[in-house]
Amino acid sequence: MSEQAERTLSPPDNSLTLSDRQFRLWADMLESRTGVIVASDREAFFRSQIATRVDELGFDDADAYFHGVLATVAGMGEWSLLLDRLLIKETRFFRHRESHEFIRDTLYQSLQEGRRDLINLWSVGCSTGEETYSLAINAFEAFARARVKPLFAVTGSDVSRSAVKEARDGTYTANHYPNITDHEMVAYFRKLDGRRITVKQAVKQNVSFVINNIFEHNDGFFAGKMDYIFTQNMLIYFKRWRRKEAVNFMIEYLKPGGYLIVGPGELSDWQPSGITRVNYPGVQAYQKPHGNDQ
Repeated sequence: MSEQAERTLSPPDNSLTLSDRQFRLWADMLESRTGVIVASDREAFFRSQIATRVDELGFDDADAYFHGVLATVAGMGEWSLLLDRLLIKETRFFRHRESHEFIRDTLYQSLQEGRRDLINLWSVGCSTGEETYSLAINAFEAFARARVKPLFAVTGSDVSRSAVKEARDGTYTANHYPNITDHEMVAYFRKLDGRRITVKQAVKQNVSFVINNIFEHNDGFFAGKMDYIFTQNMLIYFKRWRRKEAVNFMIEYLKPGGYLIVGPGELSDWQPSGITRVNYPGVQAYQKPHGNDQ
């Protein structure tokens, strides 16, 4: 969520404040269910959102709300709604252009070498979809450059229901697309007015979105494994052991020869096993060796 969005969700007008014990209960539940830790600079925002929701629903105090979310069937829906308020959703198209160029280059190279089967790409923590559609554009560009008919599928996943809903709609305002080139704008988007664009249907046909918590996975999450797994600035919100858990799960879903691309510096203190670092300027990418199918 952007700083501007946080300002529009103002603190509650009532006098309710969370005690340190109550704050810790909520913060621990957020971490246990999503892996996300509450940074110190977001604690006041986190507290205000809980207090606002307690007031909106008419609970006597934060403890009653906490137990309502945990103990009732309706609490499952309420937890989803609260997540949409608490989680950061700041993203934009081609946020780290070098990572996207890496995908275009490596995919083009594999097509040049004769690859013709379906290419699968996964955008993890896709938020409102900008990075997922960016991956689709990367694929279209690589196939066009190789003069091969496009055959690929991109899946975006996120824990936020409202973010996934926005992603499926594919309509964005100007602050989300400063990095789109003129060529990309003409080829893959349709302008609605001076400030809004929408992703063309031809792009959407290759893209799907699912609601998914990477820490609540199962073996049948995807029917097949991935050629590219892409995530940017998601791992920084997890504790070190949670980052390892998430990365190990993503490695399991990589095909032999597939690539994992993360934000620069997100794994600077750890070399994951089962994949090797790729030498590409400005990009933190790893490849699963051929013949290594964990």
